[in-house]
Amino acid sequence: MRARMMTLALGVTALAGCGGTKESDTAAVTTTRSDSSASVSPSSDAAKARGTSMVRFVNAVQSSGELDVMTDSVALFSAVEYGSVTAYREVRDNINAFSLRPKGRDPQLIGNTETMRDGGRYTVVAFPDRDGGTTLRVMKDDLATDSGKARIRVVNAAPGNDDVDVVMIGRKDALFDDIDYGTEAGFKDVEPIETSFAIRREESRRDMTTVKRMQLKAGRAYTIVLAGGAGGALRAISFSDELAVDSTSLTSSRDTNRNRNRTP
Repeated sequence: MRARMMTLALGVTALAGCGGTKESDTAAVTTTRSDSSASVSPSSDAAKARGTSMVRFVNAVQSSGELDVMTDSVALFSAVEYGSVTAYREVRDNINAFSLRPKGRDPQLIGNTETMRDGGRYTVVAFPDRDGGTTLRVMKDDLATDSGKARIRVVNAAPGNDDVDVVMIGRKDALFDDIDYGTEAGFKDVEPIETSFAIRREESRRDMTTVKRMQLKAGRAYTIVLAGGAGGALRAISFSDELAVDSTSLTSSRDTNRNRNRTP
C-alpha cells in the first residue's frame, strides 16, 4: 500500500494500540446506532486483501454544528451533526492525515498523522478541548468478543469531568472507574445482560447522567461516548457492532441517519 503524508487540521492521538487479527475478522460487521439506523461494513480480512483500513467518525463537540472530516483535502465524512456516528468508510493509505472543518469551510491546518494497518477498524472522535478548541482522537476498534460474552468500552469526551465511574444500575461496584477526560476505558468483556448505566463522579452517589436501558448481547461490542460537560449536561452517544455470521467483500449500507457519508 502506498503511504501518503500531509498536514493535519487538528492534533490526532491514538487511544489504543494495534492488535492482531482473529478468526472472527472473516465476518462482516453490522453497526447499530442509538436511533436504530444501521450499516454493514466488510470483514477485516476482505479490507486487508484490498489494502484498505476502515474508519468512522463521531462528533462529540456540542458547539460545533455540522463538521466535515477531510483526508488529502477530500471530504471523507460530510456535515456530521453533534451526537452522530457515521458508517465505516475504507481508506487506502497507511499513513493518514485527517483534518476537521465546519461544514464547507477551509480547515486551519496544524501538523500530525495517524498510522493505520490494512484491515484495521478505527473510530475517530472529535473532542472539545479544555481551552475551547477541538481535537481529534483515534481509537482502534477491537470488536471480537470472548465466546458467549458482550464487549463494552467508554470514552470520556466531556471536558471538566474527570474521575468518572460507570456503574451498572443495581450493582455496587463500578464497571469502569476513574475515567479522566480525554481517555478511553478499554474494551471489557461482560456477561450478556439487560441493564442501564449510571455515570457518576468517583466516590459520589449522585448520577451525572444515565444511559438508557440496553440489551447487552453475546457477540456484540458496545461503545459509549460521554459528551457535553464543562458546566452543561452530559450526553451519552452510544452504538454497537455485531460480527455477522457470513463475510462480505463489499461495503453495503442501510444508513438511515441523515448524516450518511457523502463523497464530493
